[in-house]
Amino acid sequence: MRQKLVPVLAVGAAGGVGGALNATHALVLLGQKYEFAWHLVPAGFAHGALLAAVAFLAASLARPLPLPGRLLGVPLAGWIAGFVAWGPLSASTGLRFLPEPPGQLLLMPFFEMGLVASLAYAGWAVAGRLRSTRLFLHLAVGVSAGILGSATFWLAWENAAAWKSFPLHGAVWGLWVGLATYRFRTSPKATT
Repeated sequence: MRQKLVPVLAVGAAGGVGGALNATHALVLLGQKYEFAWHLVPAGFAHGALLAAVAFLAASLARPLPLPGRLLGVPLAGWIAGFVAWGPLSASTGLRFLPEPPGQLLLMPFFEMGLVASLAYAGWAVAGRLRSTRLFLHLAVGVSAGILGSATFWLAWENAAAWKSFPLHGAVWGLWVGLATYRFRTSPKATT
């Protein structure tokens, strides 16, 4: 069990580093306008770590399933990751997570970054890239999931500087996560 938990924690930590870097950038870029405080950085770490860890864990667990089973995991991984990963940012920024009316709860976790985890999971589990030993493929999954998955969140802001940030933020998170999954896959003890 411990051997299977280590890669999840490593990939989560890599996503956390990307999230902390992105939160630092957001603090500098938007901090005064939105009254963000220093604790946005550790919240960003937790947010990025949870997105990466949930997507990686779900992909690892789904790997032996037939394709229809792996496809069912796409929305599930995204919803769970989006739901748990928004908590740290919500606590730090005061931005409300639970939508009005409550019926939107079915979709909101996707738009609050769950799509990042869905796309990463899809690349790893559905497209089968988790077992690849090619660095480019791991980076492509991470970066594309980060950029495309965060677009719905960033484009909802009324601030043009935020709109310009999502490719950078997605790429930073995706590079760290892609490097971590590649490092794990090319290590001699890789079993996932």
